[in-house]
Amino acid sequence: MAINKITPGVLDLNQANSESGLRMPSGGIYSGSTTEGMMRNDTTQASEGSLSTMQHFNGTEWKNFVNLPNTKELFWLAVGGGGGGNYGGGGAGGYATNMGGTARTISPGAVFTVTVGTGGSLPTPNGNYKGGDGGQTTIADSSSTFATVDGGGGGGSDSGVGQAGDGGSGGGGGFGATTPGSASGVGTGNNGGDGNVLRFGGGGGGAGAVGGAAAGGNGDGGDGLQNNITGSNDYYAGGGGANQNSTYSSVTPTGGQGGGGTGVLGGGGNAGTQGTDGLGGGGGGRTIGGSGVVILRTAVATAANSGLTVNGSTGATINGTSVGGGSADYYYKITVGSGGTLTFTF
Repeated sequence: MAINKITPGVLDLNQANSESGLRMPSGGIYSGSTTEGMMRNDTTQASEGSLSTMQHFNGTEWKNFVNLPNTKELFWLAVGGGGGGNYGGGGAGGYATNMGGTARTISPGAVFTVTVGTGGSLPTPNGNYKGGDGGQTTIADSSSTFATVDGGGGGGSDSGVGQAGDGGSGGGGGFGATTPGSASGVGTGNNGGDGNVLRFGGGGGGAGAVGGAAAGGNGDGGDGLQNNITGSNDYYAGGGGANQNSTYSSVTPTGGQGGGGTGVLGGGGNAGTQGTDGLGGGGGGRTIGGSGVVILRTAVATAANSGLTVNGSTGATINGTSVGGGSADYYYKITVGSGGTLTFTF
């Protein structure tokens, strides 16, 4: 076995700009004699940012070295807008995430198009109608729309035109005894609670639990689900509390954990509290729902964007916030606005 010797002063392995440093042979397509293990740079090919491609001879042919992809893992959370409340509490916005599951792989320059659902409105044109359904939230990249969640269903009223809405989570039913207004909304998350002729509305469904029925469940909103995508194990997508009859109940219906609005005692035109923006909470009795949210988490410290509406400002740069706890990840929260694009560069 031959032994290669390196003579100091002839070959310098420690100086990047040394004329006597060890360098890789470069040139066009190789036509000389070959030995297994030979390495060279082929200048007829490009590789990533280089004008040549590093090769080795495997004993049969020249093979290119493969560049390891410069990619990052992406975790995401999407919540739709919460439904507006009437007699029934508003249903929470739909909820979806890959946090705790399989990460999505992204490359430098990955562009995401984001739409954040708005909260559902008050009953239109009047209180005989259900609350407005919340808006849909989506996340897409250049290959697909990979997250779509519906807004929450609006809370029901007391007439045939006041049927509680379906959605990400169903709205609570109204109090009509023999009309469709007494039925709760159906949710891809959880259903709303049923209304009752005496006790009025049922609670809006949450991402983690059904809404409470008017009779026996006090019309409480269903709880949402916890997620630690920001480094804090917060609740999202809680249902709104209902409008309850104070003759038959002395307890104000609660909103579900995750932004659900508090209900109200007393019926009539009384109102509870609206769903929380940025959590997709359903509106309490006779209030609007909260807007949804998109959160993206990856090991990229900053992000540039084009035309994105965030917190009411168009084209604002979103800076990542560290998730803490020793993690190298940052999260980017998009809380309001109807759409825009977000580009990650790293």
